[in-house]
Amino acid sequence: MLWFAMLIIFYLIIKQYVAPSEQLVESLYDKPTLVYGVFLISEVVFGIIPPEVFMIWSLHGGATEFYALNVLLLSLISYGAGVSGYFIGVSFSSLEFFKTYEAKYLHQYKRNLRRYGGYLVVAAAMTPLPFSAVAMAVAVFQYPFKYYLFYSFTRFLRFSIYGYIIWQANVL
Repeated sequence: MLWFAMLIIFYLIIKQYVAPSEQLVESLYDKPTLVYGVFLISEVVFGIIPPEVFMIWSLHGGATEFYALNVLLLSLISYGAGVSGYFIGVSFSSLEFFKTYEAKYLHQYKRNLRRYGGYLVVAAAMTPLPFSAVAMAVAVFQYPFKYYLFYSFTRFLRFSIYGYIIWQANVL
């Protein structure tokens, strides 16, 4: 929550005191496919850019319905990227290099990750932990896919809560 609060404060300061280049921002509004593509890549590659940045981008329409639709689309992309991350982890676990590394160093964590993987998935879905990286980690240790899908639905809750907070911060 501290990370999220700092992001909101940074956004409000920029909005209030530092006039961003309207040309740059306007050019991004005209290219939503590019923005969604960057978000997808970011989400698959360990969540390099926080999703909140994209939620802030989607405020440009001003209409609640448009913003809510964008937040829903971003959450669907993020959920899909997590599922992709899971399958990347499954593929990674079949590599001979990983099997050797797991046998030497990671075998002691396997049981706990299988047992408590749901908590880790929920924590990654709701916090700034890299969601895709956690999806890969639980997949590597054969956490059941159906449970992963179930627990990762909390990602939608995070986007709803953070989207609402960003909307309210924009009204200020």
